[in-house]
Amino acid sequence: MKFLNILNRYRAAIVALLGLIAFMFAFPDLAPKAGTSLADQVKTMLLVIPPIFLLLGLLDVWVPGKP
Repeated sequence: MKFLNILNRYRAAIVALLGLIAFMFAFPDLAPKAGTSLADQVKTMLLVIPPIFLLLGLLDVWVPGKP
């Protein structure tokens, strides 16, 4: 039951991963370029998202909410 909940929660990511694997098998000459592109996108995301979360957390603390 817990395994099915995990599958349902990450369904989009699993489908995307399976699509990438299928692409790499269908076009092996483009696989290194696809892998490099994926790595660059992940690196960019990991560099951008933490500062955004930090700023959102500070905004939560600094700006008073509605009473």
